Amino acid sequence: MLSAKASNSILTKARAKYGRRLTPKNYRDLVALGSVGDVAAYLKGHTHFAGALAGVQESALHRGNLEKLLKQSNLKDMDLLCRFESSVGEHLFEYIIMRGEIDELLRFIRHLAAGHPEEYILDVSYRFNHFTRLDLLSLPKCKNFRDLAGMLQQTRYGKMIQPFLNGQIEHNMDNLESSFDRFLFKETFAMLERNFLGETREELRGILSLEAELANIRRIYRAKRYYDGDAKVLSRHLLPYSRFLSSRQQDALLHAADGAEVLSILRASRYKKYTARFDPADIDDFARRVLQDYCERKLHFSTHPAVVMACYFRFAENELDNITNIIEGIRYGLPPDRISSTLVLPEKGRG
Repeated sequence: MLSAKASNSILTKARAKYGRRLTPKNYRDLVALGSVGDVAAYLKGHTHFAGALAGVQESALHRGNLEKLLKQSNLKDMDLLCRFESSVGEHLFEYIIMRGEIDELLRFIRHLAAGHPEEYILDVSYRFNHFTRLDLLSLPKCKNFRDLAGMLQQTRYGKMIQPFLNGQIEHNMDNLESSFDRFLFKETFAMLERNFLGETREELRGILSLEAELANIRRIYRAKRYYDGDAKVLSRHLLPYSRFLSSRQQDALLHAADGAEVLSILRASRYKKYTARFDPADIDDFARRVLQDYCERKLHFSTHPAVVMACYFRFAENELDNITNIIEGIRYGLPPDRISSTLVLPEKGRG
C-alpha cells in the first residue's frame, strides 16, 4: 500500500501535468492558423509540446509526421508518469501498451486487406515499437493473413487470429475488430482484479465500464441509423459491460427501430444529464464528451492515485484528438468556428 506521502506526490504530479493543458486561447489561436507548419510552429513556441518539437523544421513537417511526433511525446509522458510510481503506473501502462498493440495490428491488417502490407511501414510508430514485445517493423513481411497468424502465434494475440484464417480479411474486419475489443476489455478488467483493491478498483472499473458501454452505444446507433441493424447480429458484437444502462434499456436499444429511437432511449436513461448538455446525434462526438466529462470530474475529485493517473491519460489522448481535428480541419479548409465545434474542451477551461 502506498504511503500518504507517495499518494500525495502522484496526485500532485498528475494534476500538475493536467494544469499544463492547452488553454481556450491556445485552441482559438490554433483553429485560426492556415497550415500544418503553422500549427507545428505554434505548438513548438507556445505549448507544452515544445520539447517534442525541439529541433524540428516546422515548415517541412507533413501532417502524418506531426501527429506521430505528438503521439510519441504523449507516450513518453505517460511512461515517465508511470515510472514515477511503478507500483501504480506499471499496471496502467500495461493497458496503454495493449491498446496500442491492438491499434497497430488493426492498422496493419487494413493495409494487408487492401493488398499493400508494405505501406504499413510508413504508418508504424517507431517509438511505440520500443515499448512493445511485438516486432512491428517485421509486420510488412507478412503477405497474407496466414503469415500474420504465424508471426503472432507465440503472442497473446495468436489465438484471436486463428478463427479468421479461413475467410477473406476484408469481409471479416468488423468481426475482427469486435474480437480485439472484447479481448482488450477482458484482459484489462482481469488486470484491475489482480492489482487494485477497494475504492480504487471500483472507480477504475467505472471508467472502463463507461468506455465499453459508450462503444456499444456507438455501434448500435450507427447500425440502427444506417443499416437497420438486426438485434441478434448486433448482440454478438457488443461488449458485456454496462455503466449507466439497465439490462432492460440495453435490450431496448438492441431492438430500436431506428437511430431516432436509440436517442430517445438514451434521453430517458441515466444519460439524460449528458444528452441535455451534448448533442447525441453525432454519436462519436457525444461519446468523447461524456467520457471526457466523467474523467475530468474524477481527475479533480478522486483521492486515489491510480484513478487520477488513468483520467489524466484519457485527458491527454483527448488533447491529441483535438489537435488532430484542428490539423484535419485546416487541411480541408474548414472555417475556424466549424473546427472549434469538433473540439472537446475541459469544462473548467471553456472560457
